[in-house]
Amino acid sequence: MISLDQNSRDPLYVQIYDSIRRDITENALKPGEKLMPIRKLAESLDVSRNTVENAYAKLLTEGYVTSRSGSGYVVCNVDFSPLSEASVEKDRAAASRKTKQITSSAAIGRVSPSLTEEGLSGRNAAEHAAARSTKLTSLSPSENRAPHAPAIEFDFTYGDRPRGSFPEVAWRKLTGDALFSVDSKANAYGDGLGEMELRAEIARRIHATRGVNCDPEQVVLQAGTQAALGNLLDLFDPMRDGVAIENPGYDGAMAVFRNRGFRITPLPVYPDTTEAQQDAFASSLYASGAKLVFCTPSNQFPLGMTMPLSMRVHLIEWAAERDGYILEDDYCREFRYTERPIPSLQSLDTRNRVIYMGTFSKVLSPALRMSYLVLPPQLLDRWREKFARHYCPVPWLSQKVLYLFMSEGYWDRYTRATMTAYHKRCNLLMECLQHEMGGKIEIFGGTAGLHLLVATRDGRCEGELLTAAETAGVRVYPTSGYWMPRHQTDPCGRCVLVGFSSIKPELIPEGVHRLAQAWFPEK
Repeated sequence: MISLDQNSRDPLYVQIYDSIRRDITENALKPGEKLMPIRKLAESLDVSRNTVENAYAKLLTEGYVTSRSGSGYVVCNVDFSPLSEASVEKDRAAASRKTKQITSSAAIGRVSPSLTEEGLSGRNAAEHAAARSTKLTSLSPSENRAPHAPAIEFDFTYGDRPRGSFPEVAWRKLTGDALFSVDSKANAYGDGLGEMELRAEIARRIHATRGVNCDPEQVVLQAGTQAALGNLLDLFDPMRDGVAIENPGYDGAMAVFRNRGFRITPLPVYPDTTEAQQDAFASSLYASGAKLVFCTPSNQFPLGMTMPLSMRVHLIEWAAERDGYILEDDYCREFRYTERPIPSLQSLDTRNRVIYMGTFSKVLSPALRMSYLVLPPQLLDRWREKFARHYCPVPWLSQKVLYLFMSEGYWDRYTRATMTAYHKRCNLLMECLQHEMGGKIEIFGGTAGLHLLVATRDGRCEGELLTAAETAGVRVYPTSGYWMPRHQTDPCGRCVLVGFSSIKPELIPEGVHRLAQAWFPEK
């Protein structure tokens, strides 16, 4: 039975969603069972149809239900027993002492479960850009640049922010406020995990927007995703603890794992995940013998799709069974254009097996070198022991200014403006590609993130497409570094990356027109 609280801070549609989701996960609503029609439920609860539609849409987006023509909404066939209270009671008891230690020391900054403000996180673009630059410059001159190629006029790079987009005026003002504040810590080393006020602000926001369950003590500030991964790996043994990573996946993470000597197992992922493909993913995971899994469930990099709910549940189950951990890189959460944001993988985890990762690069600036980890209690203890004599790698001033930027409302306004601008660029790029090349190409992505993957239907390889584009003064980017190994027979394995985060909108139509002429010259 759905009970609504008119005095709750949670919107009515969220209350309806929570009630139905709980019934599904507790098996009160069984797989294949139909939800009550929208009109009837709205009448019985005395709410508008839009309220019920929003709740059902959220359930659909997150994979709890499916929509069938003529049947309405039907509960998906997903085994939620790994997330049930009974199955985690033992794990919870084992972790309770450590959790109490953390929560007691952070009681002042405890997260409220009813906050609804906009949040943060994002991909560490600078690290990706560095890896991308390395790949390009390592090619031979004949591979890297076509003979007599013109200067690059249209650069469809990924991750860099547009020139002039940094909020310089606000940042300058807040820098002054920080330096001359009565609580200035400009003369002290500070907390090795980061300033508590910023960590509390991050914890509050990611709980409100991503469902991440944590205390401020669990938030650890780091100088970028790669630096965070490198430090995190110091808690594990490369001779014993392998790493599994999505294939294709983030090459910057692969580089860190390789450089630290960890054995890497690829886990196959696809744009449209079938049940057979999910089984292949699970089989590879269990056969890997890995201790860690690195994944991007909210917006898979580079393919751009959302990890199905059943796969997320299987991941958590694997971690509990094999005493493993999941590294959830929530690199680009803000930028979802056609779907509602989905909860984090960490929000489903009742066993303290997910390490949540976020950065400020995509929204604010990759040059700031600021990211964070949310560590499970047991790993936080190990981190404190390992890095007891280490200072925070992020300067106090940067932390203080970011805290003021967030707490005084600048972040929310800036994020909304950035989201709107990128949504328009994404739509414009999609429209231009369809108009210029239509059925000659395949496009992957476009519902989230800051790039598209594009392949020609005639099967041309990455190198040929890159060379032809550069001859026309257009730069698009290789994807071969994301594969282990490369799958040329798969359309995604022949893709090039076309980004829209930095190029001026007015250049996109002409840039795509040049690209079409280079790839499909008139005969």
